[in-house]
Amino acid sequence: MTLALALVVVIGASAQAKGPESATLSGPGIDQPIELISVSKSFDTYENDAPVTLIGLTGLWFGSLPVATAPPENPGPAYTLTWANMGPPGEPIESRTIHQYVYVDAPGVPLIHTPEQIGLDGWGTEVIGWFEAPEEIAPTINEVIAWSTSDEAAALQPVTLQPVTEPQSHTPTAPTSKGALPPIWFGLAALVGIGGFASWRVRRHA
Repeated sequence: MTLALALVVVIGASAQAKGPESATLSGPGIDQPIELISVSKSFDTYENDAPVTLIGLTGLWFGSLPVATAPPENPGPAYTLTWANMGPPGEPIESRTIHQYVYVDAPGVPLIHTPEQIGLDGWGTEVIGWFEAPEEIAPTINEVIAWSTSDEAAALQPVTLQPVTEPQSHTPTAPTSKGALPPIWFGLAALVGIGGFASWRVRRHA
């Protein structure tokens, strides 16, 4: 499964999809979304393959789709899988984002709901709707939650950067001390010096 996921480029239903560039899991018992994918880490190097297994169980990226079913009246709380699909350079991430909802406590069997959305344009109707999820999806989610506290998972989580505040218009961007020469005068002085040196060389060799 790991090798298949590492090599997958497109699911059979869509010629436009290239594969997920990022994926997060959120839901009950998860304080912060768990990052499942890192561009710097190959799937076949995961020490714990629970995140890779979960990606495969959704049926969205490779393998066969789960069995379609009718929506239940009360499926219970949902886990949310949020995918960012690879796309052409410059394409906004909003148009490449896909959401799936996993109901592990649904009556009968666990369910996956993949609603119609912009990120699935061109994928075909067979990937949209309610599906019976594999039975192992619930224990796999629990394993992913446990894995999220490991050093391996911590290395995959994105770094939060401090926001950059735009300087106010009245704030000088390059303050100089009193009496300091502006950079333009250094340039002019250099040109004068070069010119004087060239004239001296010409007079000397005349």
